[in-house]
Amino acid sequence: MTRPFRFGLQASFSETGDEVREQAKRAEASGYDILTIADHLGFIDPFVGCAVAAESTTTLKVGTQVLNVDFHPAALLARSAATIDLVSDGRFELGIGAGHMKSEYLEAALPFDRAGLRVQRMSDTIDIVRGLFAGHEVSFDGADRSVHGHTLAPLPTQGADLPILVGGNGDRVLEIGATKADIVGFTGFFYDAEQERPVLSHMSSAGLQDRVDHVESFGGDAERQMLIQRAVVDIDDARAAAVIASDIRAFNDNPAAVQDSPFTLAGSVDAICDELVACRERFGVSYFTFFTNRASPEIDEVVARLAST
Repeated sequence: MTRPFRFGLQASFSETGDEVREQAKRAEASGYDILTIADHLGFIDPFVGCAVAAESTTTLKVGTQVLNVDFHPAALLARSAATIDLVSDGRFELGIGAGHMKSEYLEAALPFDRAGLRVQRMSDTIDIVRGLFAGHEVSFDGADRSVHGHTLAPLPTQGADLPILVGGNGDRVLEIGATKADIVGFTGFFYDAEQERPVLSHMSSAGLQDRVDHVESFGGDAERQMLIQRAVVDIDDARAAAVIASDIRAFNDNPAAVQDSPFTLAGSVDAICDELVACRERFGVSYFTFFTNRASPEIDEVVARLAST
């Protein structure tokens, strides 16, 4: 079944509370469904940012895109998520990830374990918070993620239905997203051996098809989301693609690669609307998130036209 479009706006780095409020109000006024905040050192605390954004709006959802589970013990993560959901009257969406930036771990004096262990912690965290959101007394011993006889109070407004998003590109992460999450997100890239530079391994149409096929092999009906890495609105499609090709080094100044990638949008408002409709039809993706600092302001016209259709 084709899902209606919904759109997210990923907040950019903010140095004042007013910036967070302004981005939230822009998102709500333009028809975005949700404002999300990343979890990186040097950014605002995502839970605090979500609380400010929710307090500044009335219908806009708020969420994390995505939490690094290594920064948040499971029971405390559940408490924070439940609190945001409670104070926002059920407008919170929990995005969870395994962490990837080695430099942040070193700065925070945290061990940077191999990817498999970090991903398993993410999976265990989902199991723990699911049980806690449902009001169960949870005891769980996993990969360095454990709770012993814990019951969450107060519960989130959405209870066990509080939506969880898992996004990434690797086989195991997408398997967890397909089998344990409400929303599976496609990023189109992974990080190099030092976990600092993105490698655009699945940014092409064929690459996304490969990742969609992998998710579909596990069944389920999770909503599908994509992070749009760059969007340039220009009546001249070729000129817009050339801008992105020069901005993102991995495209090697190749506009054709940009035009083939579902993770970049280049062209007029009409052309981008057509591309998103085609992407939904081909890949089943109906939830698209734009970065405030990587999308032309005119992208709001696309959102206003397609939201909820």
